[in-house]
Amino acid sequence: MYLNRWLKTHAQLRPNQIALIDEHGHRTTYAQMYEASKTAAARLQQLGVTAGDRVATLTANRPEFLHLLFGCARVGAILVPLNWRLTKAELAGIVADCDPKVMFVDAQNTMQAPEHPNALSIHNFADGVKASDDLAEVDEDTAVAIFYTGGTTGTPKGAVLTHRSIHWNAVNTITGWGLSPTDVAPVFTPMFHTGGLNVLATPLFLLGGTVVLAGP
Repeated sequence: MYLNRWLKTHAQLRPNQIALIDEHGHRTTYAQMYEASKTAAARLQQLGVTAGDRVATLTANRPEFLHLLFGCARVGAILVPLNWRLTKAELAGIVADCDPKVMFVDAQNTMQAPEHPNALSIHNFADGVKASDDLAEVDEDTAVAIFYTGGTTGTPKGAVLTHRSIHWNAVNTITGWGLSPTDVAPVFTPMFHTGGLNVLATPLFLLGGTVVLAGP
């Protein structure tokens, strides 16, 4: 049920299975994805991120976003994907509300990013960092991510997703759509939206299938 165990299981059982294909066609195996999650966790620890801290991202769909998701799950931190379609002022309001310890931004959203004392580039953010095997103590109801609503009837509000909710959403999708570990599926929707992350990506990662980052 815990996200921090999904990649380890597949890395042990099918290390050479392709987990991820990015927009440039680069392929990442489950063994490589697992190592990337451990390296991301180690980088977060270097930055002083501990259990319960929020980690914001302002980025298009890219492998580093997923590395941070699973890295946060390992250290007990909470990923907060920011909607790059919002104005800078709207993003600043969300950042003030969730108070992230660190914020990762990609090159195309640098000008859109609100002020933050620990704003870092997401590109190759964990280069040169030694992977960490440390795992935070979590339970099924430990928060993994906060997705903010669109704010159509007021200010955006944070919806908390736990290990339990992400796991069972994935199980329901797998069952309802008849997904299998041999499936390969593109993700077109931005992963700052729960539809982008949880409609196909997390179900396939739970199964050991292949996710193709085809969206923005």
